[in-house]
Amino acid sequence: MSRSPEVRLADVDEPMLERLLDLATCDALPDDVTPPLGAGTGWNAERIGWFRAYHRSASAGLDVPASEKSWAVLCDGNPAGSIRLKGIVDQTAETGI
Repeated sequence: MSRSPEVRLADVDEPMLERLLDLATCDALPDDVTPPLGAGTGWNAERIGWFRAYHRSASAGLDVPASEKSWAVLCDGNPAGSIRLKGIVDQTAETGI
């Protein structure tokens, strides 16, 4: 009988940020996870810098001016992606994966 994978959320600290970046650069198209920055269409220094800055600011939480929080999605302890929650003006929230 096969078992279901363990799926959980983890805060994005610096080590987790690097694991998410490794996952993104190996398994995601840059246009799927970053805006079109820098020269060319692939992963470049500007996109990698944006990715790090975005996750650092989004790890601050919902009680700061950005009002956004992101978590790593772990599957059996390994990053599989990230999810975010953003507070918006009318006291509702927006999610993104």
